[in-house]
Amino acid sequence: KIRKSLEIETIWQQTVDGLGTMLGLDRCLVCDYSQPMQTVTVVAEYHQDTVQPCLGTTFDLLAKPDFLNTLDTLEPVISDFDQSDFEHNLEKTGNKRPYTVLTVATCYQNAPNSFLVLPQPPNRPWQPFEIELIQELTDQVGTAIAHAKLFSDSKTMTQELRTKTQA
Repeated sequence: KIRKSLEIETIWQQTVDGLGTMLGLDRCLVCDYSQPMQTVTVVAEYHQDTVQPCLGTTFDLLAKPDFLNTLDTLEPVISDFDQSDFEHNLEKTGNKRPYTVLTVATCYQNAPNSFLVLPQPPNRPWQPFEIELIQELTDQVGTAIAHAKLFSDSKTMTQELRTKTQA
């Protein structure tokens, strides 16, 4: 379905839903990225009912060296966090379970255009085959995102040209 869509929101949501379901994750996020950004926002999320949603949460890139490392190297990065890093309503849950977080960039022509954040409890470490599978998917997702952004930009330009010619 990702390859057939030119709607970026659909691509983002299908990506997190598919990975979250396939890998049995508690949460899977996608953050939009374009250079040069100082912050990134969660634009799509898959999550179990046991965790608080964080759609729309903004992260300061300077405070997230793992995110920066992923964007700089375009390689997957594994880091350890507690769940409060992803929940702004921690008071409701009182839950500070530790997580191992895999961060993987989606790219087009070696330029990142978003990245995935995949937390997992530390008692279930990321397996090499899972990381490889996710990398294969992010290659396709990165291309789909680039095409969707180009399509959106061309629609905007077409509309602007129509407006100018009618004026």
